[in-house]
Amino acid sequence: MKNSIKRLCKLLINRGRWALYIWFWIPITIHGQEKSTDPWLLEQRLPDWALSVYQKQWATRDYILCSDMNPFYLESDFNADRQSDIVLFVEHKGSRKKGLLILHGLKNEYFLLGAGKEFGNAGDDFNWIDIWKVHRVKSTANKANLPNTSNTAIWVEKSESASALIQWDGKKYIWKQAGD
Repeated sequence: MKNSIKRLCKLLINRGRWALYIWFWIPITIHGQEKSTDPWLLEQRLPDWALSVYQKQWATRDYILCSDMNPFYLESDFNADRQSDIVLFVEHKGSRKKGLLILHGLKNEYFLLGAGKEFGNAGDDFNWIDIWKVHRVKSTANKANLPNTSNTAIWVEKSESASALIQWDGKKYIWKQAGD
């Protein structure tokens, strides 16, 4: 390992302006360092309105923001009120179970799915999710043989396995299974 580091240092010196990029990228890849999970740092990356709503909620006492997903939050109008909403991937401090915390823009409304609370076929722990994205109205419904959605939904998936849509029905979020 020492010889590898010496060769890397020589490479960095000889490559000029690319050295900074290589220096930061290679150690993370070689040593498998974990990504930043500092909840405070994640909070600072939220839009101001979302941070304000998040910090007012009881959730900050029992749940922390989790950086397991990329991007670490999704933003869209999930409840069709023409205001931006945010979905955060969170972890319960005690049980370490993961879930979604949905903040409705500027309304001080929030919905916790998973993270110790049962939701749809996902159960009470969303640690299995490795893909999530915003599912736009009618964007991929026909390709995946899914019903058209009346408003934007949250797509969650375990790669090459189960997938589902999480959608607002006017009063609460519902689970629509999409694949095994």
